[in-house]
Amino acid sequence: MTAMVVVLGLLTATAAPVPRDAKKDALSGTWEQVSVETPVGKVPDDLVWNFEKEKVTAYPKAKPEKVFLTHKLAVDSGKDPKEISLTFEHGDRKWVQHGIYKFEGDQLTICLGVALGDAAVNESKRPTGYKAGPDTCLVVLKKSEK
Repeated sequence: MTAMVVVLGLLTATAAPVPRDAKKDALSGTWEQVSVETPVGKVPDDLVWNFEKEKVTAYPKAKPEKVFLTHKLAVDSGKDPKEISLTFEHGDRKWVQHGIYKFEGDQLTICLGVALGDAAVNESKRPTGYKAGPDTCLVVLKKSEK
């Protein structure tokens, strides 16, 4: 279960938070999950993702009180491609997924590196493209109309 949550971190130990700006505000709000391709575990199909300030939370659409994941969020929208880092902490351990993201109309695509391990800090490499693979997961979200 820990590996699946870390992969989704859906997953900023070394990435310092970036000040909010208009581009980051484009991430803010509620997004409905369209698809997730991950090399580790199964992800519920009906997740809703909420991006706010410095955190992201995902929960089942029908049961928002049942939080599936919560991660610290850091982005750098000034890079090309735009960069995102999600951090999951449990006890004295930390898993950091570095990734990239892009907007296409009302759709948000995020490709995250997989961060696995039992070290104090486990970090992924940042992907260079938008493709799921053995070391990356691909998340596609659609802006919620709510």
